[in-house]
Amino acid sequence: MLTGLVVLATLVVQDGVTGYDHAAAPGVVANRAIESIEVDGRLDEADWARATPATTFTQLDPFEGEPASERTEVRVLIAADALYVGARLYDRDPSGIITRLERRDAPLDDGDAFQIFLDSYHDHLTAFGFTVTPAGAIRDVVIRAGGEEDESWDGVWEAAASTDSLGWTAELRIPLSQLRYRRQEDAVWGIQLVRRIMRKQETSYFAFTPKAEQAGLNRYGHLVGLGQLETVTRLQLLPHTVFHAERLPVEAGDPFNDGDNWFGGMGLEAAYKVSSSLIMNATVNPDFGQVEADPAEVNLSDFETRFPERRPFFVEGNDFFRFGRLRASNTEDAPEFFFTRRIGGEPTGDPDYEWVDMPDATTILGAAKLSGKTEGGWTVGMLNAVTAEEHARFADEDGVAGTAPVEPLANYFSGRVTRELREGNTTVGAIATATNRDLSDPDLRSELRSSAYATGVDLNHAWGDRTYALDASFAASTINGSADAIDDAQRSSARYYQRPDAHHVDYDPTRTRLSGHAAQVALSKIAGHHWRWSASYQEVSPGLEVNDIGFQRRADQRVLAGQLQYRQQQPTRLLRQWRVATSASQQWNFGGDNIETDVGASFLTSFHNYWYSYGYVSYDLPGLNPRLTRGGPIAARPAAVCSGLSVLTDDRKWWHVTADLYYGHAAAGGWTAGT
Repeated sequence: MLTGLVVLATLVVQDGVTGYDHAAAPGVVANRAIESIEVDGRLDEADWARATPATTFTQLDPFEGEPASERTEVRVLIAADALYVGARLYDRDPSGIITRLERRDAPLDDGDAFQIFLDSYHDHLTAFGFTVTPAGAIRDVVIRAGGEEDESWDGVWEAAASTDSLGWTAELRIPLSQLRYRRQEDAVWGIQLVRRIMRKQETSYFAFTPKAEQAGLNRYGHLVGLGQLETVTRLQLLPHTVFHAERLPVEAGDPFNDGDNWFGGMGLEAAYKVSSSLIMNATVNPDFGQVEADPAEVNLSDFETRFPERRPFFVEGNDFFRFGRLRASNTEDAPEFFFTRRIGGEPTGDPDYEWVDMPDATTILGAAKLSGKTEGGWTVGMLNAVTAEEHARFADEDGVAGTAPVEPLANYFSGRVTRELREGNTTVGAIATATNRDLSDPDLRSELRSSAYATGVDLNHAWGDRTYALDASFAASTINGSADAIDDAQRSSARYYQRPDAHHVDYDPTRTRLSGHAAQVALSKIAGHHWRWSASYQEVSPGLEVNDIGFQRRADQRVLAGQLQYRQQQPTRLLRQWRVATSASQQWNFGGDNIETDVGASFLTSFHNYWYSYGYVSYDLPGLNPRLTRGGPIAARPAAVCSGLSVLTDDRKWWHVTADLYYGHAAAGGWTAGT
């Protein structure tokens, strides 16, 4: 047994990658635009003919390392205020081009596409991604160092595409005002170009990284020839007016709603470029009229649903506030220390009267945000917002009317700084948040905390050409308020201090302060020819509470987890590629109760005919559930096993089928099955 473990450890350690020389990355030359470029997808201006094309593309799939099967030419032009990208995508079978016209920011992964990614800071930490399809559908995202995509960012840019007998073309105009970059005498950016040919299941890259190695922003090519980029449009002002109406069915006798409602307002948003890489945004009564509504949901659990942020003011630069990143697998969701949806949300108060006219949201009187990178190499994100005191109109059954406060005047602050070292392989950072409310009204004082503070530090470190990663963070929080407000926090679904058998916590209904901490550490192997693994430890103390300006579902838990994965990424006689993985985790609370223990295994296969299959089995050992009784005694959790199998046919075709099978069985006698 011991000998086998030693052999396995030796294989895993030796399964590394060779060193990578970033200076040898391929380059794209940006030519100066002389004439005006019309973005029509035709590439017929003389500037395009004069530009130097990038033509070397290498397949990642289906035949890793081989030249792309179709020729691609990408040209880049730089003007005083914008970057232009023109792509000629040759195809010997134009009729086989798969086009999809979809909404903006749809995944766009079921048809042909051209993508460009720009690391305009050239720090290997953040990139802007732009996707265009032959039908002209577009998508933009922010890419983080670990490869995560933030699709909530919506830049202002143009794109057009057209098809012809040679294939298709894509033309993009990306204003420099939408990018963040350092002002340099001869700027160099990171660049990645990607082409997907759907009918061949082929994806090819300009800056190619083998599957065995960690592909990321540090493996991008170089965009040169930009010259000295000036700061463009230092000040932008966007005044707005809002008007909308609604007609809804009303309950008989409602004195506040006759079925026809009219609303109006006005405000101002401003953006000022402090430097080419540091932007100050400010807003007064921001316009969120174009934001998509959250989906309707019936939530019967004891946890709050997290809806994504879509409001433009908060989406822009949100990545600068991100804290506590882990690159390990099989981890629990950690508390989110800054969640902008808390600002301007639905009022908290709930007057108990026959008729109540509640405001839908809390008015944001003003907000300001500074985000970007300093010349000294620091990344900065600071936001402060002030929300108004809100009142609801009410009328009782005797016809007596009045108003009642439902949300106090409040101030929200979040500050985040990070410093990148070793060309972005090491990042250290800190965060601080604060929420302060004016609780002069006694009704609100019993429901809301008067103040909430949190601070934290984090570390992300990679070595061995980003083959191995160490991630860690520690944070602490304190909330203050009346005894009723802090009692609500103690009795909340995150902790249930009132449980009669929760002897490890001190339930005190007279308490006016609650403090706690969260910590996590993970060691991972994130690249390699075959082996990948991770091990992590996370804990959230019973007293941690960050929901005033963050998002947290659970407290009082400790989790130890690991995963080991073996993958074959080169085609074999039977399969294109496959992988198997095994995982295990142990969860307990601060009282030592065994909350959950599970072990599992899974596999994923890709066949030569482009069918896929995925299967898993998981076994939960007997444990205890402190939340099942919603504040009552801890309950037994019986052992259970669940398994599933999915098969997906060739998704290159205009039709394809997905078949799913599921079966689960609990030791208590219950079972479930489905397709």
